[in-house]
Amino acid sequence: VAFAIPTTFSPSLENSLWHMGNLLSFLVTGKETNGRFALLSVTGRKGGEAPLHVHHREEECFYMLEGEIIVIFNNQELHVAAGQFVVLPRNVPHTFRLASEEAKWMSLFIPAGFEEFFVETGAPALSLSLPSEIPAPNPEAFKAAATKHDIEFL
Repeated sequence: VAFAIPTTFSPSLENSLWHMGNLLSFLVTGKETNGRFALLSVTGRKGGEAPLHVHHREEECFYMLEGEIIVIFNNQELHVAAGQFVVLPRNVPHTFRLASEEAKWMSLFIPAGFEEFFVETGAPALSLSLPSEIPAPNPEAFKAAATKHDIEFL
């Protein structure tokens, strides 16, 4: 089944939210791709990293635009800097941490669906910049959304 994305997308307040102290902008979601993939623009900072987790449904990819992250998987650390791309397969425990104070990257999820986890556990962005603080996540909301989206936090 073919699909077409009717327009170009860029970060805006309408498609952005704050999640664990980071700014996420939903450039393309499963709604536009018939569930095939989702693409997010992410501005992150130290302290807003995800805990060790496993995606059981999708691959997660990072394309670094600015800064550097350290991706941790299979007891390895991989430094990913601007201009580099990494693919994390489903069913592989992983996390990342920022090597720079801030970083910008594109997150690609194949297939789509994981982006809804962020919608369910984040808050609407009030600006297209990082929030002033890193709020503690709501454990009940995280657990419910993780179960719904087949994500396992380790």
